[in-house]
Amino acid sequence: SRRAWMLEEKARRQLDNLHLPGRYPVETMPAVMQQAGALLVTLTDQEIFSYTVPSKLQNYLAAGRPIVASLNGEGARLVRRANAGVAVAAEDGAALADAVLRLYRTDPVERARMGTNGARYFAQHFSHDMLVGQLAAIVGSCIANRKDEQ
Repeated sequence: SRRAWMLEEKARRQLDNLHLPGRYPVETMPAVMQQAGALLVTLTDQEIFSYTVPSKLQNYLAAGRPIVASLNGEGARLVRRANAGVAVAAEDGAALADAVLRLYRTDPVERARMGTNGARYFAQHFSHDMLVGQLAAIVGSCIANRKDEQ
């Protein structure tokens, strides 16, 4: 399995500061994410993935922790626009390693600011109330347009 390989690599490379805790129930994830120094999101280098924002990325923004993103397109733009961490091209291992080191070497106050920026961006663009309001406006507009057509 991929997990077994990761655990072997961790041991082989003596990465004592790398934690691979495994799977947790979804309801416990906010507390787990709060303990992380940074959160990693990756996608493969396929065009379809450049048009999407992974739900994991939205959860990471909400957690208020700095993000290391290895993905293309909209997800990478979001991390940069929110100033919530570091984004590099998908499947570029050298760039990902460099991004992790850059974030590690970044002043802790600046890393905390990245997390705060992400949480603020999430609240402004992805909060439940905001999304429900947008959906209600779209539905209302559709209903009004339909009435105008009749």
